[in-house]
Amino acid sequence: MKKIIILPALGLMAMLSACGGTQNATTNTQSETRGRSNTQMETSAGRAPVQTSTTRTTTATTNRNTNARTTTAAASAEVEAAREANRQKMYSELQMDNNQISRYESSWTSEMDTWNRNNRNQQMNAYERAERQDRIMRDILNEQQLEKYQQWARENANSFGE
Repeated sequence: MKKIIILPALGLMAMLSACGGTQNATTNTQSETRGRSNTQMETSAGRAPVQTSTTRTTTATTNRNTNARTTTAAASAEVEAAREANRQKMYSELQMDNNQISRYESSWTSEMDTWNRNNRNQQMNAYERAERQDRIMRDILNEQQLEKYQQWARENANSFGE
């Protein structure tokens, strides 16, 4: 049992002594570069510039923010592509003509602009989206298409939306 306790204690001692040696080297390097900009350090005594923890932190944060924006943009592009495919499927199944499609798209764009202006770019939930789309479709579609639309909306409720 004593051997089990001694091994982790030795490992901890080794880690602590290793950290202490690194801390001294870092402290010496930082004191040599005091007063210089973290990103514009010049070489001194033939040594290469040292990247300080502030520079590393800033770089890491910038990289994370860039990756998050890239991921968000990619996700937004995927969502938009899915919405476009859903719209095309709806146009096809309802047999909408070009005039009806154009009227729907301009009405929908206007509806979204109004929503964004009044709600400060807050996301529209599925119920609100369905209500607005129903209202637009009632003004555009004929009786037969409207019946098809209502059936289509029920069947596609989970993928509903713009």
